[in-house]
Amino acid sequence: MPPATGGVDAVVIVRVLHLLPEPAAVPAEAARVLRPDGVLVTTVGKDDAYFVPDSGIARVTAAVRGRYRPRFPDGRARVLEEAAGLGLRAAGETVFPGAGQGRGPRRRREVIGSGRIPWCAHAGPARLSEPRRRLAPLPEQDRPRPDPLYRLLGLERTR
Repeated sequence: MPPATGGVDAVVIVRVLHLLPEPAAVPAEAARVLRPDGVLVTTVGKDDAYFVPDSGIARVTAAVRGRYRPRFPDGRARVLEEAAGLGLRAAGETVFPGAGQGRGPRRRREVIGSGRIPWCAHAGPARLSEPRRRLAPLPEQDRPRPDPLYRLLGLERTR
């Protein structure tokens, strides 16, 4: 049974929006079921958090990630704009660290080659050979890089 309109206190959508081909329905449904003053908590800016800019890994993979990542960027500004149209406003935000995603270049090459990451699956093996080749000479192949800091955004239903 779907929840009644205005029937829930909180909805949590974590690390999902960036994966959906047409994600607008998810926050819309969350706004529908939230009671007035109810809260939606969601992650924003996942791709920005995941790749530490100074790691070398981000530079090597930037072009292919940019071209093949999901088409709904979950950036803070975009989510806030969508939320405003649904009667939601920013109520607070924080960050939390990932756990073990800060891989070194050797492990990143393996993960990219596996196709388990959405942008890798979209790009396909032929387009991934160049970034994988460019990861090989990076220093400290087995030293994990810093884990990403994911941003959580709390949105309150105003109407």
